Amino acid sequence: GGDPARDRDLRRAMPTFGEVAERYMTEMAEPYRKASTVRGYRGLLRKHLLPALGSIKVADVERADVERLHQGIGKTAPGAANRALALVSVIMTNAERWGYRDARSNPCHRMPRFPERKMERFMTPEERARLEEVLAEGELAPKGHPRHLGRSTVAVVRLLLLTGARKGEITSLQSSTVHLERTCLRLPDSKTGAKVIPLSPAAVVVLRDLQATRDEGEAFVCPCQVGGGPLQNLGASWRRIRERAGLDGLRLHDARHSVASDMLADGMTLAEIAVVLGHKSTQTTTRYAHWADEGRQDIARRMGAAVERRSREGAERLQQQRQLAVGDHEGADVSTEGNVIRFPGSRGR
Repeated sequence: GGDPARDRDLRRAMPTFGEVAERYMTEMAEPYRKASTVRGYRGLLRKHLLPALGSIKVADVERADVERLHQGIGKTAPGAANRALALVSVIMTNAERWGYRDARSNPCHRMPRFPERKMERFMTPEERARLEEVLAEGELAPKGHPRHLGRSTVAVVRLLLLTGARKGEITSLQSSTVHLERTCLRLPDSKTGAKVIPLSPAAVVVLRDLQATRDEGEAFVCPCQVGGGPLQNLGASWRRIRERAGLDGLRLHDARHSVASDMLADGMTLAEIAVVLGHKSTQTTTRYAHWADEGRQDIARRMGAAVERRSREGAERLQQQRQLAVGDHEGADVSTEGNVIRFPGSRGR
């Protein structure tokens, strides 16, 4: 027979899921994963995994426990449920490797994921024009006014619309990665690894303005207004912007889709679009690996022209729609510029 006292001691010494999760984070995630990925993992642990599984001995976590967790999250957030399941799985795999669970006992094995619908939304030219009006209005509004938008917020949104970059690539942008003389951003560590983002002439103008107004010693191109560092709480600002511009359901990431759509509509090839967006593919890498800055600059100019053309079309259509709406009212100012509110003491554009 066994030794009950020894078994009890061994069981007491067995770590909980929460303890193993922390070991995974400190030994595996933080040294080898991107900071944004680690933040996402921490959020999943804090919000979902630790409340449900944290106090259970890691050897005792069963498939039913994980299924209950996955189903519970999936009622409202299937994508988050799938990411939570993936994190539990990798923690359990490491628990086996560290000797806390039997080999091949991962309770997540072959557990079905929720289907996730890829949502793609493209901005119409009119939506783009309305968005620019809101940005211009917020830029002119004095600080403290309900429509005021910070310089960094406006710049980030404009750069997303002009580059097709990912949100995190722009909010974390540092001055050392901006190369205006070569009209590109050189990111050492993006979602797909080292990356070069070509800049259109309009994007260069935005970045030059930011350089001219950046505080001495500030490393980030679009810093927080208070305390410096990378811009935070962009989501809340974007929701206000989206509501004012009447852009229901539009996400910041959709700016990336819209840039690609503009380029495609202007006759640019899928391979050229991949160069701008930084998509990794064998075909694209092979075809463009030898390109010098001049090649990227040409793509950037054409991309900028495509985006500018759509923006101009949107402003013209918006003006026409407003002219139709006001009918024959004499003296009605329905121009796009006239729609921007002039605030006392603000400078013209």
